Amino acid sequence: TALNMPKMATLLKTSPHTLSQFINDHYQQNFSEFINNHRIQEAAVWLSSDKYNYLKISAIAFECGFNSLSVFNQVFKKQFHMTPSEYRNHTQAKPISFRSASEKP
Repeated sequence: TALNMPKMATLLKTSPHTLSQFINDHYQQNFSEFINNHRIQEAAVWLSSDKYNYLKISAIAFECGFNSLSVFNQVFKKQFHMTPSEYRNHTQAKPISFRSASEKP
């Protein structure tokens, strides 16, 4: 099920207005920005882990709660200044092995 302000407020035993005010005051974000930030952080963990290499980026986006791949890409790029695939390649890049001058190729 989709997470929205009334559902989250109910889970936290508060009113939607109080929850919205808290998020605005403490995080300077609206509810959607707050939720998407947490979803993007989770997606970044998945993208940087070898454990999830078998998953397509779209599958990770959907597993982390995004219903739209274009929104996921937009939010991800805004936060990390690179696309999800660039992030995955960057964080999973293997160190380059340097040979000493005495080693043969």
